[in-house]
This record gives sequence, C-alpha cells and structure tokens, in this order.
Amino acid sequence: MTVPNSADGFQVSLDVENMYSTLPTDDRALNVIKSYIEKNNDQINMLGFSTSHILSMSEFVLSHTYIKSGNKFYLQKRGIGTGSHSSGAYAEILVDHTYKVASQKTNLQPEFIATYVDDAWLLWTSSLEDFEKYKDALNSVWQSVNFTYEMPVSGKLNFLDLTVELMKTGEITHQHYQKPTDSGRYLHHEAHCSHITKTNIIRSETRRIIRNCKYKEDSWPHLETLKQNLVSKSGYPTKSVTAHMLQAMEQMEKRDLTDSQKPTAPSPDYVLKIPYINEGFTRKVSSTVKKAGINARIVTQAGRSVKSLISEKTKKTCDCELCKSGNDCFTSHFVYQADCNTCGNQYIGASRRPLKNRLRSTKAVLD
Repeated sequence: MTVPNSADGFQVSLDVENMYSTLPTDDRALNVIKSYIEKNNDQINMLGFSTSHILSMSEFVLSHTYIKSGNKFYLQKRGIGTGSHSSGAYAEILVDHTYKVASQKTNLQPEFIATYVDDAWLLWTSSLEDFEKYKDALNSVWQSVNFTYEMPVSGKLNFLDLTVELMKTGEITHQHYQKPTDSGRYLHHEAHCSHITKTNIIRSETRRIIRNCKYKEDSWPHLETLKQNLVSKSGYPTKSVTAHMLQAMEQMEKRDLTDSQKPTAPSPDYVLKIPYINEGFTRKVSSTVKKAGINARIVTQAGRSVKSLISEKTKKTCDCELCKSGNDCFTSHFVYQADCNTCGNQYIGASRRPLKNRLRSTKAVLD
C-alpha cells in the first residue's frame, strides 16, 4: 500500500481511554444516534421499527445495565455495558461522529484514517502542532471521553495485530504483531470439542498471520512461533499442526482469483446446533441431514465441563483471600478497575473468566 504524500507525513494511533465506561448516554448522544439512523435509513434494516422506537429501546438498554458480583446486582450508572450486543454499534457511531466534529472545529483532518471501534490509525501529513490541535479538539467534544495517542518507535507503530512501518519512499509495510502479554495458549487438543473446531484454529491463525504480513517471508518467524505454541502449550501433535498449516497456505494460494472467478457457495437455509458427543455422532447427524435434502449447517456445542460443575458445588467453601475479603472468586463476566500503586493511573477492563483466574494471569505477567 502506498499513500499519496505519505513521505512527508508521519503515522500515529489513537485510542479512547476506557471507552465503554466513559461514553455519554445523554440526550445529545442519543441525538447523534438519531441523526445517523435518519441519514442511513435506506441502508439499515429497521425490522419494522421506527426511528423513535429504536431510540426508545436504546435509551432503555443504556440505562438498565446490571453487573452481578457474587449474589449482588449493581446498576451501571456511567458509560455503556461491555456485554450488550448494541454497545459496539453505539460506540462506533459516537466515535466516528467525534472525528467529524474535531475536523469541523479545527478545519484539519488526517490524510488517511482507519478505525476499529476505539482504535484508529492515522496518516498525518500536516505539522505535529496541527495534530495536537486536532487531538485537543477530539477531547473537547465529550467531557468524559479522552483520546490518547502513540507515536512510532524506530519508525514502527504497533496497531491492533499489526506492526506498521512508514518508509521514506512513501510505501507502507506491515507485518504480524502479537502483544507481549499474549499467553500463546489455544483450545487444548484433548478438550472435549469437535475436531473441526480444533483444525479451524490452526488454519484460521495461519491465514491471519500470512494476511497480516505484506511480504510472505516476514510471516515465517510468526508461523514458527504459532506452531511451537500449539505443540508445547496446547498439546497438538507436530505432524497434525504442520499438515493443517500447509493446507491453509495452499488454500490461500488457490483463492488468489478475481471476485468474478470465485465460486459462490450456497448459503444454508438453517443452522442446526447439536451437543458435541463424539466425531461419530456428528458425522451421523450430518449424513442424515444431507440425505433428507435439508440445506443446513451443523454446529456442535460443547457441554459444561466437569470442572465447572465441581467448582459450583465447592465454591461456597472456598477460603481464598478474595472470598475472605467479601468477594466471590468464582464471579465471571465482570467489569473491573485496576489502580497502579506507582503512577496512580487507572485501568478499567472486562473479563469473562472467573475473577481468580483473571488475577492469576495478571500476576503471572507482572512476575
């Protein structure tokens, strides 16, 4: 990818600090949603609802977000819920609106911008002082929303799962990036789960790494790391990992066709969810459905693990430090705030894992 005038500019990434817990839900914010719906009404499937219906339902959802901790429920008074299906769309509309308002206020805008919810990658061809004005304008749109930014280190900038480098020639190169805190663990090979699910992990991760690298040779070290992690940390046989990675690469080469040449697979009429018992049972159901002439996609769902069932029965007798302090260490799907004892900064995050597991993994990273 080469962007015009990029040789005279610099790249920078923006991030909304604690986005979900700071986004406004007042009348002004809802008016932004209303304007967006009215502007894009012909492109949105309203499912028979009017704009006022959508706004009324949105307002109700935004003001009735509850968090459970142990046996107590808490009403979220600030921001939006991280687990709500509507939160992502709501956040993207408000954040995109913020970029537009900042450009109108300053009469400045980036040469190129790519956004993903609260993250944005910018190519800025004006001066650093102009960028500071633009950033200050972003932070002035909403009182509670704060944008932070990162500049390149040695010409390279980590953005989402990419490391982006802006060359002096104006060319933009990129390769795969994995956070240092990444555990490298995947669904274990011995897990009671469909074989297809496990092989898809290998193939999808292989494809993701290759697509993230502009030049194929840059992907080899990342693919080797993936292979080692699957084998050493998740128990996959080396031979199986190698075979599925090679198959994924071959499929990618075969799919390098124009859109007109690509065959379009028929969409399934139904999605049939069945419990995962074993591979034989899954094949038998698939064969029966196919023979019956039903165009359906079979999706297997793993049941609850024995560990979770045992944990539920024993959690009341847990005597760990968390439970002694009045917290339930088995609480999952929660929002938390972490305070740094050194600098005083705060971090607000969310986790689906049990509280004790989240704290254990955080301690492992700090150690």
